[in-house]
Amino acid sequence: MMMRLFAALIALGLVASGAVHADYAKGRSAFMQRDYATAGAEFEAAAKVGNIQAMAALGSLYAEGLGVARDDQRAFEWYLRAAEGGHATAQGVVARLYSTGQGTPKNDANALLWARRGAEKGDAESQYVMGLRHAGGLGVKRDSGEALLWFGAAAEQGLVRAQYSVGFLLAQGAAAAKNPVHAERMRSEAYKWLLIAERSGDANATKGLNAVRKLMSPEQIAEAEKSAAAFQSIKPYASQEAPQAKP
Repeated sequence: MMMRLFAALIALGLVASGAVHADYAKGRSAFMQRDYATAGAEFEAAAKVGNIQAMAALGSLYAEGLGVARDDQRAFEWYLRAAEGGHATAQGVVARLYSTGQGTPKNDANALLWARRGAEKGDAESQYVMGLRHAGGLGVKRDSGEALLWFGAAAEQGLVRAQYSVGFLLAQGAAAAKNPVHAERMRSEAYKWLLIAERSGDANATKGLNAVRKLMSPEQIAEAEKSAAAFQSIKPYASQEAPQAKP
């Protein structure tokens, strides 16, 4: 996942003014050539003069141990600096790290703060974290409806984990629904999102699909599959990425 995130950060490499610092451009080029040590040095030079994309990129290098020794604390520090500078994707990462306590003490209040900032800018990772917090009642009142809205926003952008979460919540809602018509609609929509997630590689989706499928007619399944096949994300998460590098 971190490699996927890093590639997204690289692909979104413009500074706020629309210009790219020379050091950042060199770092991006080195990363694409898998010269991670050079990339790290160039990103650090750019970060020192205020390039928030370089700060976020450094966070990913330290998180993955690419060209540098893996260091969760330093990764968090660079992500936080980028987040404080207004980098929406970094804000989502910081929110997740505060949620899990990776590289920093766990802090639900800070996780919610940063998730909300990124989510309001349309960042899919941040929206996903907001969904998690509402689903679990973490720092906010538990609200499955609000969670579904945030997961849905991220799912529409192509974030696979959010697509699974939408399907999972809808399947739960269908099981609890007293109105059979509503239950049927929710179940069909759940099947659609679980199928989209499964086709994108989410290992958890298959079990959910099997459970939902047992409660659907062949016609309902066919319609849900047709809907899943027609899905196109409004801002494809994968298309924001440069080619993935592997250590």
